[in-house]
Amino acid sequence: MRDAVMEDSSATRKGPVDGTSRILRELLRTPRFKASVRIILRDLDPENGALLVRTLMFEDPEFFLSIFGAIPAVANTAISGLEEMASRASAFPPGVLTGFMAGMVEQIDSRGLGRAAGQALALCARLSATPDRELQRASAAFWEGVGAGIAESLPQGAVAGEGATGLLLDALMPLLGSVVSRLGAQAVREGSEARRLVRGLAESMRAIADENPEFMQEVVVPLVAAGREALAQAEAAEDGQGDA
Repeated sequence: MRDAVMEDSSATRKGPVDGTSRILRELLRTPRFKASVRIILRDLDPENGALLVRTLMFEDPEFFLSIFGAIPAVANTAISGLEEMASRASAFPPGVLTGFMAGMVEQIDSRGLGRAAGQALALCARLSATPDRELQRASAAFWEGVGAGIAESLPQGAVAGEGATGLLLDALMPLLGSVVSRLGAQAVREGSEARRLVRGLAESMRAIADENPEFMQEVVVPLVAAGREALAQAEAAEDGQGDA
């Protein structure tokens, strides 16, 4: 069905991306064009990405804001492309994909990605402290869509630890392990963003508990039990150090 929709050009809205795809189809049949693209990609200088953003922001703020306003459309284009790429990649042999992906992952600036994610989370925490109903509504709809998309990506009959859920856990656990200690230290300080974030999460959890008892029973209760076990182990370790 998906292929049929893709083949039927009348089913999609005409626009720059559609036009670019048609032109690109012809250009990809030209060896010289592909050689030029490889040269450009080989000489990319991602370390100057911050310089590009600063230039756009301060040289012409109005133009920058117009570009910034187009981010949802650009992001949706990238998301659509990534979804299609991930779906089609399953046709490649695993041995080919693992070697290719390992090389790609090694070249990604993971520390820079972490800093960007942390700054984005700090911004979200600051915005969440502002009681704006429209932003709250949009955020709730956004995360609901993310959750629905993850659920749709699971194969039929998949259980926790398989498919997208397993990959999500593999990605989240190292991330959580690297930030929980610093988050705890910041949450101790009254008025800190981390403390406001924890309070906001607690208030949201109370609202969720009233409306979703199944979620509390099947998701929150196991997490709380795991937290209590970890807390008991930490207290036992502290007692052991004190006795020594």
